[in-house]
Amino acid sequence: MLPRTVLFALIIHTTCFSVFAGQPDPKFEGFWTGIENFQAAANRFQKGQTLSRPTLIAIGKLGQSLAIVRGIQSGRFEIMKESNGTTLMFSTPRATAKGIGRGSKLVLSADGNTLTEKGQAVVTEPDMVQASLCTVTGTFHRQGK
Repeated sequence: MLPRTVLFALIIHTTCFSVFAGQPDPKFEGFWTGIENFQAAANRFQKGQTLSRPTLIAIGKLGQSLAIVRGIQSGRFEIMKESNGTTLMFSTPRATAKGIGRGSKLVLSADGNTLTEKGQAVVTEPDMVQASLCTVTGTFHRQGK
C-alpha cells in the first residue's frame, strides 16, 4: 500500500512542477522605476563611457510582456522561455531596427518590491562616441501598489 501512495505523491508532485516550470513570479507585474546604467569598456574600438538614465519599466500579463517606457533603449522586449520564478530574462525582438543585441535578466527581490537588472546591450545613443557594447545594470523599485 505504501509504494502506491509514494508513487501517487510523486506523480502529483511532478505534474505540479511541470505546470509551473518556466513561469515567472506574478509579482513581476506592475510599473518599476529606477536608474539604468550602461558601461562601455575602453578598448581600441570604443571609448570607455558610462551612461545613466532614469528608466520606467512596465511588466504585464503576469510577467509575460515587458516594455521599457522611458530610458536609453525604450520599446517592447521579448520574454525568453528561460524565465522562471524570480528571474525574468528578456531580449530585443530581432525584427526591430533597435534590436542590435540587447539581452538582460531581472531578478525579483524576496519581498517583491525591488528588481535588479544585469545584461548587455549595444548602445547607439547620441551621447556615446560610437555604437558601443555595454554592460547593463540597474535597480528598480515598484511604483505604487
